[in-house]
Amino acid sequence: ISTPAGRFECSRTRIRWVCVGDVTLQYRAVDGRFLSTELERLRCERIGPVIDVTVISGKLEEAHLPHYACLAESDRSLKESVKVLNVEDDGLTFESVELTRFHAKILQPYFSPKTVLMKLGISVKVHCDLLIFMTQKIPIILHVYFFPSDSLFKEKIKVEEKSSQPIKCPRPETPLRMMKRHSLEVPGASVQPDEIKLRGDIDPNFFKVKHPVGDDIKINQFGLQQFGKKN
Repeated sequence: ISTPAGRFECSRTRIRWVCVGDVTLQYRAVDGRFLSTELERLRCERIGPVIDVTVISGKLEEAHLPHYACLAESDRSLKESVKVLNVEDDGLTFESVELTRFHAKILQPYFSPKTVLMKLGISVKVHCDLLIFMTQKIPIILHVYFFPSDSLFKEKIKVEEKSSQPIKCPRPETPLRMMKRHSLEVPGASVQPDEIKLRGDIDPNFFKVKHPVGDDIKINQFGLQQFGKKN
């Protein structure tokens, strides 16, 4: 993509950038599972997508990487503990950032694949997305996914569920606690598994909901009003 001087945001990946002149760059969200072993060793948790950016020409003054942490409902020490991880040919490096409501701000950025990290042990809640798919009508069988707001996760799920019927629903208004087990309660239905741990380092799991009621069930309310969690 090529842009003139100004401030810009990609609607799909949510990355933002600021430039004072013409810039041409390439960027994409990449699968972050290749970092799992290193993050375990570092005792860190990813709280944003991994974004690979290449500046082809020009210079960026600022880059704003998306994160999904809810600052208002997380531990106050979160802002001080967050770093940006740079994936370079000779290893991993860390970079201090200014954390805003939805982004981590980097000044005069140089680029390699980057993601936003925090140390394990800090209480953090994250903004989540909710996707519901109907795989069968009688009896109703639903696949219910909730996961940290990450465009790559969403795209993967939609590909996997391409033969299912998507059920339109709003995203959850309440942020959920990371690395905790959450449950879905649906009266009159069987739900498997009982709990799912909310994580950002693996592809999202889903609840399989089987309900004997036919077409008269209100699917949107059914999925949203019963969406809950266990501490």
